[in-house]
Amino acid sequence: MLDEVTRRAPRDHAAWFALGECRLALIDEAGARIALEKAVELHPTEARYRVAFASTLRGIGDLEGAERQAREARRLDPQSSAAHFELAQAVWERSGAVPEVETLLK
Repeated sequence: MLDEVTRRAPRDHAAWFALGECRLALIDEAGARIALEKAVELHPTEARYRVAFASTLRGIGDLEGAERQAREARRLDPQSSAAHFELAQAVWERSGAVPEVETLLK
């Protein structure tokens, strides 16, 4: 159904985000990546879209991409605990550097 919504309203960022979330729930990471990337492209200032995209990128092993998205999400919403978590997780998985992660969390 959401596929149909995104076909009929290809500029609807919320539909793309919902599609990405559904694809994640179905463990379709490739499909989630495409949908969440489109949501971010259409509404780049929505931190939660970037957090979800970061999580998806981290899940498929694109740790640099995940870190970039999480950093931008944190910049957009400094109070977002999810953005802080995704950033710390991506940095940890990429480098294993505890001091770097601790610095991020301050």
